[in-house]
Amino acid sequence: PAGFYTVRQRLLLLQKHGFVKPQKVYTESKSVYLLGSTGYKILQARGLTYGPATQTVDFRQYEHDLKVTYCRIALERQGKAIRWFSERRLRMKGFEIEGRAVKLSKNSIIPDGIFLSPKGELIAFELECSERMLSRFERKTTDYRTLMYEGVVHKVLWVAGSDKLEKDLAGLTRGRERFFLDRYETFSKCLLPGGVL
Repeated sequence: PAGFYTVRQRLLLLQKHGFVKPQKVYTESKSVYLLGSTGYKILQARGLTYGPATQTVDFRQYEHDLKVTYCRIALERQGKAIRWFSERRLRMKGFEIEGRAVKLSKNSIIPDGIFLSPKGELIAFELECSERMLSRFERKTTDYRTLMYEGVVHKVLWVAGSDKLEKDLAGLTRGRERFFLDRYETFSKCLLPGGVL
């Protein structure tokens, strides 16, 4: 709706009754909403929680996490991801799929997410926004091969946030049949026609 009036009214009602709570984001003009105490209790009663509710936004990771969320939405809209397990969930609880519980060890690499494809494949999702030494990416590649060997994931989808990162990651993914590389713009264009988020 024009001006998002209806959305704002619903958010105010949810906030009034403790389902959500706003937190100011200093890099933007708008606030974000976190789960409130009433919302958490309802989800907990339905067995839908895996840890305590987040109390504050981690601004060190805010931009990265926002882009991961945009990519997740794009994958779900395209029907490429039918189930998603977030990094936070993977760290705290692991995940369960078709009656099989998977808990990643503390020494294991934790992807930005793992999603289930329509073909039933578990795909590790990794978004790179910061330039790092190539050796760090090489270590990640080795760690992901270990996860594949252990049967935790079948494939890895690496998303580059810049031309430089795409170039660095291309050398690592080229010729490896279960490693795939894409650009962040591919996902952001799926969300808003004609523009990058």
